[in-house]
Amino acid sequence: MSEENRSTNSGETLLRVDNLSIHFHTRAGIIRAVDDVSFSINNGETLGIVGESGSGKSVACYSLLRLIPQPPGKIESGHALFDHVDLLRCPNEQLRDICGNRITMIFQDPMTSLNPYMRIGDQVIEPLVIHRRISHTEAWQHGIEALREVGIQDPVSRMRSYPHEFSGGMRQRVMIATSLITKPRLLVADEPTTALDVTVQAQVLELIRKMQLELGIAVIFITHDIGIVSSFCDRVLVMYAGRILEAAPTEQLFYQPKHPYNRALQNAIPALH
Repeated sequence: MSEENRSTNSGETLLRVDNLSIHFHTRAGIIRAVDDVSFSINNGETLGIVGESGSGKSVACYSLLRLIPQPPGKIESGHALFDHVDLLRCPNEQLRDICGNRITMIFQDPMTSLNPYMRIGDQVIEPLVIHRRISHTEAWQHGIEALREVGIQDPVSRMRSYPHEFSGGMRQRVMIATSLITKPRLLVADEPTTALDVTVQAQVLELIRKMQLELGIAVIFITHDIGIVSSFCDRVLVMYAGRILEAAPTEQLFYQPKHPYNRALQNAIPALH
């Protein structure tokens, strides 16, 4: 399904995905995880992708950075143009220069995303050392400042801690600091609040919004919770069974839903009573 640029934010298109299809070839048959999906995101915009588990929202975004295992996964068709570079077909060296530098990702589970054998500081500064080729000493100072910006208390000593010494909310803040330390142009947040309690959820969302406004980056926010996107996203895509069923500005999506599945998702939100 094609989805036109209808952003309320001004700016040029940063990423355009056209006719993306991803299949998994298994012994039980072919699973069409993503089926002819098209969307775009502008500079500085926040795009929400919602849908139940297994709808294909994470696979679609992982494939942009070629993070799906191949095999069994296979990108059957499509283009993903980022700054005039097709992410699906560019050389691996060029993709490595983009990933972790101009496009970064916050993964679902910060505990499994962080290396338990490495100190927090070494993980935070790794993107700077690899992509900016600055000295370890200089990168370490940037890392301290990055932790301070995301609200980590006593960042100087915390840089030498290990992931198991942090709470879930603090580990998620570390992931955000690591993702933003290179000042990317696009941040992909894959359900960054799923494993957090409501209070920490609000803090993480506010932190992402604050950093987005300061750095002017675009954000793709993936979630199965349609309630979160109501106050966080400019536009929303609703996915089911690998397809985009509805795409609209956030207010229109909530107050003028067109697809029955979108209405069903909204009806599934628990009432206050």
